[in-house]
Amino acid sequence: DLIQILPNPTTGLFRIVTGNALNIQQIDILDLTGRIILSRKCDSKDDYQFDLSNASEGCYFVKMKMNDETRVHRLVITR
Repeated sequence: DLIQILPNPTTGLFRIVTGNALNIQQIDILDLTGRIILSRKCDSKDDYQFDLSNASEGCYFVKMKMNDETRVHRLVITR
């Protein structure tokens, strides 16, 4: 997979690094109930930084929308 979430688990600060071949248009961070807690429109970069320091400890989903597909990765926030 060309997508990396670093570090994972995280204390809140993390990066999403993608391969240049991927054209991510939007990244949504969802809690376990499916509620979007953060959403970001993307440009042509291959490195996105996020700060979820104020989010509760637990598991989250990182949903990445691309041209013809959607990928979901798990993110763990620890304290």
